[in-house]
Amino acid sequence: MEKIINFRIINLYAFFLIYFLNSVYTESICAQIVVHDHRNQTTYKSLNHYWSSTRMDNLITATTEGKNAALGAKYRFVRLDGYVLEEASNTEGQAVPLYLYYSKTRSDNFITATPEGIRDAEAGGYQRVRIEGYVLKTVKPEYQHLYQPLWLYYNNQRKDNFTIATLQGMNTAEAGGYRKVRIEGYILKALDNNHRKKTVSLLNAKYLGNYPNDRQNGWSDKIQGVGHDDNNWFFTQKERLWKFPISHDLNKYVELSNLPSGVMSVKIPKELSNQGYNHFGDLVAYKGFLFIPIEAENDAVRKVGGKVPIVKDHISQPKNGNNPLIAVFKASDLTYVGSGALPAQTKAGWCAINPQNGLLYTSENNLSYENKLLSYKIDLQSLIENKNWLSYSGTKELLDENGNIITIKGYMQGGEFSDDGNYLFIINGKGHDFDPKDGGIWVFNFRDGKKELKSSTSGVFKYEFKPSWGRFQEPEGLTYWNLDNQNAPGIKGKLHAILLNSDATSRDEFWFKHYDIRLVMIPPERN
Repeated sequence: MEKIINFRIINLYAFFLIYFLNSVYTESICAQIVVHDHRNQTTYKSLNHYWSSTRMDNLITATTEGKNAALGAKYRFVRLDGYVLEEASNTEGQAVPLYLYYSKTRSDNFITATPEGIRDAEAGGYQRVRIEGYVLKTVKPEYQHLYQPLWLYYNNQRKDNFTIATLQGMNTAEAGGYRKVRIEGYILKALDNNHRKKTVSLLNAKYLGNYPNDRQNGWSDKIQGVGHDDNNWFFTQKERLWKFPISHDLNKYVELSNLPSGVMSVKIPKELSNQGYNHFGDLVAYKGFLFIPIEAENDAVRKVGGKVPIVKDHISQPKNGNNPLIAVFKASDLTYVGSGALPAQTKAGWCAINPQNGLLYTSENNLSYENKLLSYKIDLQSLIENKNWLSYSGTKELLDENGNIITIKGYMQGGEFSDDGNYLFIINGKGHDFDPKDGGIWVFNFRDGKKELKSSTSGVFKYEFKPSWGRFQEPEGLTYWNLDNQNAPGIKGKLHAILLNSDATSRDEFWFKHYDIRLVMIPPERN
């Protein structure tokens, strides 16, 4: 519908940076521009226009979730329309929420901020999706030169709502038979000495493919997790731990009775299996040790309701088999070292250690207001001396892009931090009775806890799986390891995630999915 991309308010350096990266990561950068007003600490975010020629539908969005949904549905980026407030602030006028509504019947997105628009949307059977940001209902006189109206247009023939703020967009709409309906609010259009672009670090993810691909290789049955040190892969099955040199081709079939050079494998130690612990989770390697969550799945041993409350940062000792543990092995030879209790939890499918603070993070089977991330302090010297080495430290909230506590449905399957500890990657989902849109890979900026990226079942950041009673495709663990310049046969990229096909009639196959992760710096605009 519209082929003009307007970058007039972006400086020349940023324009060419975005243009170059656009060929690799499509339009993902265009949704991330942030403006900051240093006078009152108000933050604005870019409002971007997308178009689908297949659906004949326009969409404007200011959220990462909206951008990912647009790209996943094969919308293309058209232009930056302006900036909306990230949070309600009445400094320059009266702020109101900008809502996204959606109609499945019409396949139409409807953006509105007025009572009339909300009534029209709900009367037409549209469902409210989220708040995209905040616009000004009225603008104070001294700021009016910085704002432009956000117009709602409508096409009777296409039954399409089109919310737009730029002159190019309005000209295109009117040429296409759209008519003006009303002003939905006012958005920031220009930058001055007070409204300045921040230098923003943008994380972008690109799916590279699978290797191995739908493969049963002798150790993929009930595969659960993956980790690494500088030179080796580590994988967990339900009851077994594996070590493979980086030079080992993971696609090759391996016989447990005839292991290749450098490959090692051990079962759950009898010390733990005798207590009923029989299920490894997703692991992490840290300072020469492997930290692996382990559960007792037998309900006769493990009491599902046996959650111990947290009182003033103190946790009682767990009863035998009631709660998960963190089992520790030496990375060098897979020798079992010991375990630490997680008595605040009834489930623990994963753990990750932040290299910035050395804390171990894990969670219950889901994340919500009630179930936040749990953190634990690690004392490696006490671990070596067979003393109590794991102690509760606190909780951390993970947030959506609007700052609300996020809900991530069970099962929580894996997690790991980036090398600098700034980002947490987690993965969730299960093999049946589950909507794949609710699962996949989530990326959080760990400094503020906010979601930065979420995979979809298609598009650039793709994690596709088909949970059903016929397929039983289930996400499992993941790890972060830069293999672009390393000798890992068949594998490149930085993020690596498992998908398991739980086969009821034969051994399980798995896919090992790989992703390029890039951090891009968008500089502030030069004045």
